[in-house]
Amino acid sequence: MATIYLNLGAQVTIVEMLPDILMTEDKDVRESLLNLLKQRGATVHLQSTISAVRRQGDSVLVLFTDLQGTEYEVKIERVLVATGRGPVLDGIDAERLGLQMEGPYVRIDSYCRTNLAGVYAIGDLVGGMMLAHKASAEAEVAVENMLGHERVLNQRLVPRCIWGVAEVGAVGLSEEEAEAAGYSVQVGTFPYSNSGAAQAMGDDHGFAKIVGDAVSGIGRGIVERLVREGALVTIVDLNSAEAEKAASEVGGGTRAIKMDITKRDEVESVVSGVIRECGHIDILVNNAALSWPRLFVEMTEDEWDQMCAVNLKGVYLITRPVLTNMMKRRYGKIISISSVAGKEGIQNFSHYSATKFAVIGLTQALAHEYAEYDVNINAVCPGVVRTPLWEDQLPGMAEELGKSSEEVFQQFCDPIPLKRPQTPEDIGSTVSFLASDLAKNITGQAINVTGGWHMH
Repeated sequence: MATIYLNLGAQVTIVEMLPDILMTEDKDVRESLLNLLKQRGATVHLQSTISAVRRQGDSVLVLFTDLQGTEYEVKIERVLVATGRGPVLDGIDAERLGLQMEGPYVRIDSYCRTNLAGVYAIGDLVGGMMLAHKASAEAEVAVENMLGHERVLNQRLVPRCIWGVAEVGAVGLSEEEAEAAGYSVQVGTFPYSNSGAAQAMGDDHGFAKIVGDAVSGIGRGIVERLVREGALVTIVDLNSAEAEKAASEVGGGTRAIKMDITKRDEVESVVSGVIRECGHIDILVNNAALSWPRLFVEMTEDEWDQMCAVNLKGVYLITRPVLTNMMKRRYGKIISISSVAGKEGIQNFSHYSATKFAVIGLTQALAHEYAEYDVNINAVCPGVVRTPLWEDQLPGMAEELGKSSEEVFQQFCDPIPLKRPQTPEDIGSTVSFLASDLAKNITGQAINVTGGWHMH
């Protein structure tokens, strides 16, 4: 509102109690907007508290104090109070209805359901950002669930806009939020003044900013994409802390369970628990894997067994009970993550290649055996995806080859026709497609996501 009044020629004074304006937005956005307000003549007082508002004839006297204790008196014509909004619960007797509340707001789950059967709530009733975009997204999810489609709401994927002469739009985490969440943050910006539209309009203020995770595994890319498509995901991992962290960050009702993929009892217990709680499993993604370079003649039997236990036996142990459940329902999607190393042997990775070839063979055999139950079984073969697994291996390979880590990584990228590595998001998109009914006539395939490196 301040920018609108400034452009109408008004003198504007902003009194803000917080350390900055628009504290929910990215720090660079806040700084840019604050500078714009000052350039256009606004007076801005941060960390200031209003002590009194008095009418004086046709004017209003506003008294406030800043953080240093300096007192101010400002005589103005109009006061616009922007201190937030609350839920409108007129006519709703929550206590009599037995409606569960969280403070002044109605409590809902990730499906927008209240504790009362058949009763959903959205918008200002449920708290969070008081923005129309959020309420619209909640409405979509609520209606989908009323119609019987199990769809969850991921608040992080809801875009938000603040309208004015200087519009602010964002979706996802700010740079500070991403850093606090433990991401390896990578930032890119593009000044608005570089666009033709800005130059034509004589507007040189503003920018676009992208905040990304520089290091993210294939599993994370898969989970994020499936959650975005409305799936209720359970992450199973031996590292429970990492799994719980990922589940919390992804949101959308994602859960995490500690499990050793090589232990049959643990696997069957977890699968039974998920089926008992959810009723069924529609999609299984086998992504657990180990990888490290080793010359074949230097490889120990324990190293060979360990690689096979995780990369191959683990696929057997978890696929068997899940497939049994899918056969009963005559529906299911199983996607195993293989590798380009499962299409062509990779030097120094003979043990890894052997397991990934085996995963493709298992995929094809199972696709033949269980097609009559309408279970689609496929594999995805990533190419060069710079994941934490790569980051762990690069220094050792670099030392052995007498090169830098970046040179070694580029050496792997050089044979790729598209001349770029693949991303976890690329793999997630492919898995999401295979898990959907768009791929109902695809089974027994090992799909390359390699930038053209392998074409068979």
